[in-house]
Parts: sequence; C-alpha cells; structure tokens
Amino acid sequence: MTANPNFVLRFRRIVTALPLFAALFTLSAMTARADSVDDFLRRQIRKRHIPGLSLAIVKDGRVVKAAGYGLANVELGARATPHTVYCLASMSKQFAAASIMLLVQDGKVSLESPIGKYLDGAPVAWKGVTVRHLLTHTSGLPREGMQTTDKTGRADFSRDEIWKAAIALPLQTPPGERFAYSNLGFNLAALIVERVSGKSYGDFLQARIFGPLGIKSSRLNDYQTPVQNRACGYIWTQRGLRIADQTSPTLYFGAGAILSTVLDLAKWDAALYTDKLLNAESRRQMWLATRLNGGRTSGYGFGWEVGSLHGHERVAHDGLLAGFRRYIARFLKDRLTLIVLTNMGSLPDPGTIANGVAREYFPDLEALGSIVYLGERDLSDKKLTRHNGRIAKVLYYKWKADKSSRYIQVYLTPNGQVTDEDVVEN
Repeated sequence: MTANPNFVLRFRRIVTALPLFAALFTLSAMTARADSVDDFLRRQIRKRHIPGLSLAIVKDGRVVKAAGYGLANVELGARATPHTVYCLASMSKQFAAASIMLLVQDGKVSLESPIGKYLDGAPVAWKGVTVRHLLTHTSGLPREGMQTTDKTGRADFSRDEIWKAAIALPLQTPPGERFAYSNLGFNLAALIVERVSGKSYGDFLQARIFGPLGIKSSRLNDYQTPVQNRACGYIWTQRGLRIADQTSPTLYFGAGAILSTVLDLAKWDAALYTDKLLNAESRRQMWLATRLNGGRTSGYGFGWEVGSLHGHERVAHDGLLAGFRRYIARFLKDRLTLIVLTNMGSLPDPGTIANGVAREYFPDLEALGSIVYLGERDLSDKKLTRHNGRIAKVLYYKWKADKSSRYIQVYLTPNGQVTDEDVVEN
C-alpha cells in the first residue's frame, strides 16, 4: 500500500521538532522497505529458478542494504551473501573504459588517436578506428575476435594469439557509422592499457583502481587460482538446474573477465561520485551518449548504457557469461545505485529485477510488468555463433509494463547453454 503523499508531508513537518520520534519513524520506514525488497527478491528467485542472488543498494555513496539470497553453490549448500564472488561478464567493460580514462588523464592516451598509435602492427584497414570508437562499440570491428567452438572456448589463449586472430578480421562497417556491440573492441582497449602502462591488465586494475579504493575481492578471472567465496554458475533447462559450461576468461580479458562482489562494486560506485580516480570531465564523457557519423546518438557511453527510467537519469549495464547474469543501475541525479548479481545464466533481462527494487525508492515508476514466453525457433542448420558458441535455438520473450514493452531473444547452444541475448525496445 502506498502512503498518502500529503499525510507524509504533514507528518514530516511534525517530527522535524521531535528528533526522537523522527528517528523512530525513519527506522520503521527503512525496516518496512527492507522487508518489501526481501519479499520481492525471494519471489523472483522462486519464480525464475535463481539459485543465488546478491544485492547492494547504495544511496549517496553509502551502502543502505547489502544481502544475499539463496545459494552461491548448490552442491555445497553455500549461501549467497554480500561477500559472494561473481563473474561480472560485460559489466567489466566499465573498468576497461575507466582504465583508458586514467591513461587519458595521465596524458598517455588520446581518445581521438587511431588505435594503431598504441598497437603496433594494426592493419591498414583499421587506420580510421580511434580509441573512442573502441569504448563506444562504434569501431566497425566484429563482435568477437577468436573464433572458437563449445570445446575450444574453454581453452586459455595468449594475448599474442588473440591479437593475431583479431588483425586478420576486416571491419564490418566504417568507424563511427553505427553502434555494433564488440567484445573484441574492449579486448583491444585492455591491450592498449597493457602496452601503454607496461603492466598486465590485471596488475593495472589492482594498482590504479582496486588498490586505491580498498577493493579486496575483485580481480581478473582465471580457473586455476582458488578464489574464496566464488559462486558457481548455473542455467535452467527442461531437465531442471544444470551447471553452466565454462568459457575461458582469456577470451574476454578486457570485455568480461572481472570477478567481484556487491560490496566491492559499492566502493566503486562511491568513488564515481568523487575525483579520487576519475575527474569530473572523465566521468562526464563516460556517461555521454555517443554521437554517430550521421548525427544520431547510440544510447551508449564508455562501457555504460546511457538513458533514463521513467524520467530518472540512469547509466547501467548488464552481463551474461558462463552461468551468471548481473546488472548495475546508477540513477545519477537521485544518487541511488542498485547492484544485482546472480548465478543464473538463463535469466532473461536481469534489469527487470533491478527495476522492481527501484520502485521501492521511486513510487512513480511504472509497474515491473511481466515476462511472457512467446515461442522458439530452431537455428541448428544456420551455422550461427554468438559469444563463440554455436547457436542451435533462439527463445522469444516479451516483457510488458504499463507504458512500454520490449522483446527479448535468448540464444542457446546445442547443449542448452545461454550464449547471448538481444533486447529490442518497442
């Protein structure tokens, strides 16, 4: 039930003169809100077969709620907590973009310079591709660099192997012509970080971002190093819950290989309100919608989706890889951030969960809506690939709320693994 706004306003005026009653009233409201968020998330976990979920709500750079729900590892019965470590997948792109911007601030990289200035041996065909193009998915480069199969996608690749595979690929469109999502572009951005700084990408992240912010549980992923509190990734199939296939983190070392927790991401969020890492101009450029050659804007900045939700300015990003789905939404003017990390790779559009939590803070938001399964299509004879996995089937969903709807296409490999998705606004 929503409180009458006039009553709340009169009540607040009264308690202004009564600090004790005001404190009790605030505590009661926070408790009620926390209970409703908990209830909402538990319903989502049951409804969507999510093994485990971790949440952080950050207001004005301070964590106001951090919690875990369900299981981080079903086999071990390990509970999901705010300290559970998840693969961030494409949410990692914001860190690659921030790393480039730190080098821009150092005067060592220019956004307008061709990438060949920093990457010796770049093809002549890439001469028009700038650093800015890499960060905004407007380079014209293919989506992926290494072409692998379901089996070879688990193998580790050296930077040299990734580079040699990349330079053999032609541009698909002229640079700046259109937005086309490219994991290869962010791998190249991370490669620029390595070549300019003289450090491995992981060491650069530790030295320039994680270390200064006191971030303790975040790192580049690899499957050889034991990681305390690491979650296991899952998918939901017709046969029930299954452990997801692993994809080598080396394939997406700049595009999707960071491990983190909601508490570490809360520290990252707090830093983005200050000049501790990135100055105001760097942050402004990261969250500015990209203008294409023809004058249109793409709705993407530097590693962040740029837009709004029911009039609330928002930058956000999701992620999908190896049995994990996650979402971060920063409502800039409201100074509210929602971080949702899950170990359910077949979850369609995790942003709808974040939107449901946001409604507790923005009563004017439209209803969460519902996701409806529309059908499927067999693509096994098409020889298509996404995220280096061969596509055998596509599932169609429709998400509908009060004032808008979107269509979601989820792509499956022959063994039922989710390899990618497309979202189309209507």
